[in-house]
Amino acid sequence: MFSALNIKTLMQGTLYGDPSLRVDTIRPIHSPLVGGLSIVMTPGDLLHIPTTGADIIIGPEEII
Repeated sequence: MFSALNIKTLMQGTLYGDPSLRVDTIRPIHSPLVGGLSIVMTPGDLLHIPTTGADIIIGPEEII
């Protein structure tokens, strides 16, 4: 299980939100299931952010 802060540190990224939030599942960005982490891989994935059930969303800075 990883916290948002752990993921931010590993990815050397920026964290917005609760650093103590914990996830143990990776889900597709378009998954309606609640929880887990989703990865934005393309600009088109941004369209799924409003409807994703993911608790944490990560992606490259140039896309997000």
